[in-house]
Amino acid sequence: MATRIANNSFHAPILDMIADPIIWVLPVYNDQNEVVDFKVEYANRPAVNGLQHPKGELVGLQILKDGVPSHESAPANFQHFLSVFVTGEVKEYSFIAHHSNRQYETVRRMYEGGVLSTTRDRNEQREAERKEKEKSQLLNAIVDHAPTGIVVYEAIRDDDGIIDDFRIKLYNDVLHELTGIPEKDRKEKTFKEILKQVSALELFEKYVHIVESGEPFSLEYFSPNTNAWLQLSVVKLGDGFLILLSDINEEKKSHQALKAQTQRLSTILNSSFNCVFTCDAVRNEAGKIIDLRYTQINTMYTNMIGKSAEEVIGKTMMELFPTAKPTGAFEKHCEVIETGISQRFEVRYQGEGLDAWYDTSSVKLGDGVVVTFADISKDKQAAIEVERQKNLLNSILMHSSNGISVTEVIRDKDEQVIDARTILANDAAVQYIGLPKEVLFSKTATELDPEIMNSTYSQLYNKTLETGEPSLLQYFLELTGRWLELTISRMDKDRVIHIFTDVTSIKQAQLELERAAAEMKTVFNAAQTGMFTLLPVYDENEELIDFKFLMANPTISSYVGELPETLQGELGSKWFPQYKENGVFEMYKQSYLSGETMRQEIYVDVQGTERYLDLQCVKVGEHLLVSFTDHTELRTVQHQLEQTIEELRRSNASLEEFAYAASHDLQEPLRKIHTFAEKLKMDMYDGLAPNQQRMFDRIESATERMRTLINDLLTYSRVSVEPLKFEQVDLNNVVQQVISDLETSIADTKAVIHVGDLPEVNGDERQLRQMFQNLLGNALKYRKQEVAPIIHISAKQVKDVLLRPDEKKTFEQVDVTDNGIGFSQEYAEKIFQVFQRLHGRAEYEGTGVGLAIVEKVVKNHHGYISAKGEPGVGATFSVGLPS
Repeated sequence: MATRIANNSFHAPILDMIADPIIWVLPVYNDQNEVVDFKVEYANRPAVNGLQHPKGELVGLQILKDGVPSHESAPANFQHFLSVFVTGEVKEYSFIAHHSNRQYETVRRMYEGGVLSTTRDRNEQREAERKEKEKSQLLNAIVDHAPTGIVVYEAIRDDDGIIDDFRIKLYNDVLHELTGIPEKDRKEKTFKEILKQVSALELFEKYVHIVESGEPFSLEYFSPNTNAWLQLSVVKLGDGFLILLSDINEEKKSHQALKAQTQRLSTILNSSFNCVFTCDAVRNEAGKIIDLRYTQINTMYTNMIGKSAEEVIGKTMMELFPTAKPTGAFEKHCEVIETGISQRFEVRYQGEGLDAWYDTSSVKLGDGVVVTFADISKDKQAAIEVERQKNLLNSILMHSSNGISVTEVIRDKDEQVIDARTILANDAAVQYIGLPKEVLFSKTATELDPEIMNSTYSQLYNKTLETGEPSLLQYFLELTGRWLELTISRMDKDRVIHIFTDVTSIKQAQLELERAAAEMKTVFNAAQTGMFTLLPVYDENEELIDFKFLMANPTISSYVGELPETLQGELGSKWFPQYKENGVFEMYKQSYLSGETMRQEIYVDVQGTERYLDLQCVKVGEHLLVSFTDHTELRTVQHQLEQTIEELRRSNASLEEFAYAASHDLQEPLRKIHTFAEKLKMDMYDGLAPNQQRMFDRIESATERMRTLINDLLTYSRVSVEPLKFEQVDLNNVVQQVISDLETSIADTKAVIHVGDLPEVNGDERQLRQMFQNLLGNALKYRKQEVAPIIHISAKQVKDVLLRPDEKKTFEQVDVTDNGIGFSQEYAEKIFQVFQRLHGRAEYEGTGVGLAIVEKVVKNHHGYISAKGEPGVGATFSVGLPS
């Protein structure tokens, strides 16, 4: 069967329909009878189209001489052909086509004195194997049932290369039936002997001429052995010829056989799960394709379009399916006809009652095409939906201000949860948790927090995992010192989704509020100042006629001689009957109705003691809060306030010291991360895949950004906490030192810096140098593309600065002006805040700490700083230092 398929494959019209490229080569010998090259004797159309050799057709080209498939790969190609030719073994060979960068697999075997090469596109192996199987079955059916006699002869040459005779290589059973020549004679006799046997020796030279010239011929002759007229067609095939023999006396039978074959092919087509149709080109007078006419369709196609074959065959594509033109499908079919290059594409067809995605294959057939397509709408929609969901999820994860993460539980052999591991987290989650991604993903929950399994969080986690009911809690992450508000939801039996946000500031405010409320209650009850709240009392006409006590502090007891609890719910006029006469009630009423805070000094006689009370009332919600104090107690209140301010000052100082210590202590772990990552990269980089190499690069980049941030934070903390060493500092020397430090950046950006005459000031030289380094670095960083930075540094004395109108001091104002990208004036205050950036990291590097350091230095020197900017023009930073 393999021999029959191989020989029939040299029917160009048939094999051009096969998707796999097929090439048959014969050896080329030198004078020493050594194989020095291989010559292409046959190549089907997919082989020609697939290789796209600069000389076009492959037949007649030599592997080494003409560079097949290319000059780069020709030597290896030749060696593989030679290996098969020398050993006679069937061998496989993989290569990558230079023009398409696709991988192919070639199977080569000996055939007819040469090597037959069949190539398969491994990128579409499964589809190719399916199609190849169908084509093989079809070709085998054609060979087995062909009504034509087939015989192939190969030339027998003498020492001078002259054809002396031909030996038989291939024949089918029909040949014996048509000629009456026994199979034994065919096998044992040469072609001359056969011609003598049938009295046609005079035709021998004609066959020689076919082999030498390649010109085919055909003739009719009468076979006395079978008493039949035969149609004989002869074509050159390799170093021989192919004879096709048909009985023209049995034309009707031949037609019937052809019809049966057509029906067989039709059955194959109609059994296909894919839609199939064939079209012939409809051309205008200039030969341009203007339409396609249907010649055949299968059952699947009729079922899909809802039309019978009779309604379609003979009609044109533009008549029945004009939407094919705007979709581009019509043009692709025309390209296949004109170029002979098969195409496979996906198309969305919406028209003529159809609305679907189709996977379409178009193959040239004569002056037309064979089109095979299948409805892939479900797969396409599923892919689109998957992509949409993926993009949506990525968008949610990327842009969500909430932290989102997924953890996967770790169970013991008894299926009990003993730990968990984070498998997904968005940037917000990483930021809130406060751990690098590589640490978060590489460590388990207990490795990050050994006590977590005994926490309330763990109990709620397990409850949600078991019941599926979401849990909500606020959790203090000791590792980072953050409060997180956390929602726990079950994804499946082993995975849990966390959605959380950093509520540290809210929680601190809440705790502070609770503390303040408790403190306020304590103060309320312990204060010597009398405090009480009142609720309005209305008559039937909705007129406010009195107030009743809601609560009161113990201080009021000394004024009424009762415990505060006794007053609750009682009318004010009962305990203070004079308050409706001395104007106090009217003040309460006016304050409650207008919402204004009102204050009045009143005289009261408490148990025979005169007291002047400072009485104040304010509406709070639906209550009226009343407070009163003896003037003698004012000092106590002031003292308490001073204590509170001092506590806040000490708290702020402690926080600054903590920031300094934290940023300083982070440097050593970061250095180890960088060192270990660098060592891993040196040991493993060459063996890693490109995406893994990029991960190492991103680790280095992230480490460098973290180092810069820590250094900036450390600098900021030092500026905040280290004591100043005031001395006379010449700013000219300071600026020149900074310019020297920035020499590389100045050279790289081709910056020009103009420095005027700068004054001496009383200050800390190190901090002032840090200030100018950040100001100049900022001007160099935020420069315009393709424009060299120009920076001016000048100074002048100013008085009565607007920022300090109550002071009459003299300041040395230093202005740093650049021609950079500038900024909108609305951001003039924001840019001095820590971590504030007006541009993304992808545009300009930095941490957003530099200008905050500058502002801190200025404040340490009791000066002022301001900024003016204009987008696209530049910026000016003005620093005022006391003279």
